[in-house]
Amino acid sequence: MKKYLRILVVLIMILPAASYSQYPIVQSIINQVNIDSLIFFVEELSGEVQTIIGGSPDTIFSRHYTQPGNDKAADYIHQKLESYGLTVFNQQYSSMGRNVYAIQTGTEFPNQRYIICAHYDDMPPGSIAPGADDNASGVAAVIETARIFSLYSSPYTVIYALWDGEEVGFLGSNYFATQAAASGDSILGVINLDMIAWESDNIDIADLHTESIGSSIFLSDKMVEVNNLYSIGLTIDIKNPGATFSDHASFWSNGFGAILLIQDGNDVNPYYHTTNDKVMHFNYPYYLSMSKATIGTLATLALFLDIEILHTPIASRDSTDDIEHHYYVLVYPRI
Repeated sequence: MKKYLRILVVLIMILPAASYSQYPIVQSIINQVNIDSLIFFVEELSGEVQTIIGGSPDTIFSRHYTQPGNDKAADYIHQKLESYGLTVFNQQYSSMGRNVYAIQTGTEFPNQRYIICAHYDDMPPGSIAPGADDNASGVAAVIETARIFSLYSSPYTVIYALWDGEEVGFLGSNYFATQAAASGDSILGVINLDMIAWESDNIDIADLHTESIGSSIFLSDKMVEVNNLYSIGLTIDIKNPGATFSDHASFWSNGFGAILLIQDGNDVNPYYHTTNDKVMHFNYPYYLSMSKATIGTLATLALFLDIEILHTPIASRDSTDDIEHHYYVLVYPRI
């Protein structure tokens, strides 16, 4: 009997309990997402406006992996994340490819990590490739999340990752995920953003790709829950089994839970992979909602630990006790 109970405790502890009530701190974080910040980051990344890179004025005209602007974009991302007090790393995976990621170390479980990510390289080939929707929109949402969430203390580690080489076969994310798997890293979940600012018919459909791998189903359920609880307003269309056309697939293939948030597949941006993929074509309210759903999901995952545990002696447990500590909620179920 003791052996059975011990196994039961372990199984319950590793499965986060369902949460169906709002957290004021999550609502506060969602409210801080600023469309002006998002758009400005996209404008800098897509060459609409000049920015400062390495202390000097510069313009990023293309983020295609063969162009010098790709490296400028990586430097821009590095300095932006560093400005939020985060520890930033360059992960050079080839002579032409570089991931940039920042780590916000968890206060209680530093080796257990959530990742929010997007790819920063773009198309088409050539000296002009603004790539505003694909995928400066995702990159800017990651940067905006870092701007806000870096001000909070999280029990879990959060990694803000921007991948290179997505357009030529997920090279950057695959390198990172493969290295993480080989090292036995504990990645609790990955939220991948790709093309989140185009919406032409004003019905606010968002595709959410998931799969029965790791925590993926839990992650997609959590984003749907956050969208509903905080009245963000998206109509989320779950794709299960999801497509494998973006960086989340690198984590699936290495056994990690991951989801992809992307615009409606039935309403594809006609400027995709062209020199006209510009901010002027964005649907601002939709982009803001997609970004809010993202940061709200991350905050719910990373700030709170919902655990159901059996408290001994079991025979004496006949009520539910809520014990709050830091940002944890320890839930004792009714026995």
